[in-house]
Amino acid sequence: MKNTPFVLKNVILEAGDGFFLCKSKGDGFLVNGDDLTIEELRNRIGSSKWVLQSQIKSHEIIRKVNPTALNTTRIVTILNGKEPVFLTGFQSFATGSMEIDSWGRGAIYVGFDYKKSCLTGNGFYHPAIKNKSISEFNTPLSSTTGVGY
Repeated sequence: MKNTPFVLKNVILEAGDGFFLCKSKGDGFLVNGDDLTIEELRNRIGSSKWVLQSQIKSHEIIRKVNPTALNTTRIVTILNGKEPVFLTGFQSFATGSMEIDSWGRGAIYVGFDYKKSCLTGNGFYHPAIKNKSISEFNTPLSSTTGVGY
């Protein structure tokens, strides 16, 4: 499994910070596209806490929208006593060739209807993304329309 890509994710940082997609390369690693020695990777990791896992891929239907990132499903709940209550959810889609699906880094969030198991409509960009806000969500890498997908 020496050449199996793996992910290092810092447990504190968010919005794509502290996410390293790593691939073995010679005596070092390719980390988010940068060639690093083992020592350089150790320095980037430092003494923080990290999760190490094999790279996983989205379901084939999600990969049809954009295959370059995981495209995570985000579930928002509250705890009512001892019972979790579903509030809402979003499907995050990386844009272009991004390898992370962070909303603050240009990914689109699309609502979903969990009862119908489909997307609900428009895609939303993070407010910090200049010149973009709400767009009719059409899957970026196919002709599939987002609504009902």
